[in-house]
Amino acid sequence: MYRAFFGKLETVHDYHKRAANYVIYFSSKRKAIKVLDEALANPSFNEIERSSIYLQKGILYYRLKNYNKSKENFEPILKYLKKEKFPYTKELSAVILTYYNLGEKEKARELYHILKGKEKYDNNFSELSYLDRYIWK
Repeated sequence: MYRAFFGKLETVHDYHKRAANYVIYFSSKRKAIKVLDEALANPSFNEIERSSIYLQKGILYYRLKNYNKSKENFEPILKYLKKEKFPYTKELSAVILTYYNLGEKEKARELYHILKGKEKYDNNFSELSYLDRYIWK
């Protein structure tokens, strides 16, 4: 338990794990966001590492139903989402639904197509199909 909350944070993985622990053990998304803010203040992380932090922060804000803050954190990673290969996670739906909930349906649809297009290298992206009934209303 000590390492989960008091161990030294050095890598991006350490920050992600600490943030996840705050959510798992204390249901504290706000404390998790503070940990991720600390990670973003670390200049040694590269662009892909920083993108993973922004993604996680955006997801946490989405869960808090703060869609404006969620969008603010997703904006820096949109080019990464479009160009890079990365593994599927069901939480990626938060990116699409954030824009949808803000009334930006065209942007939500565009992101949906981008992420669904990643089925070419990871068939798990087909799981986003459940969003069809939301974003095409």
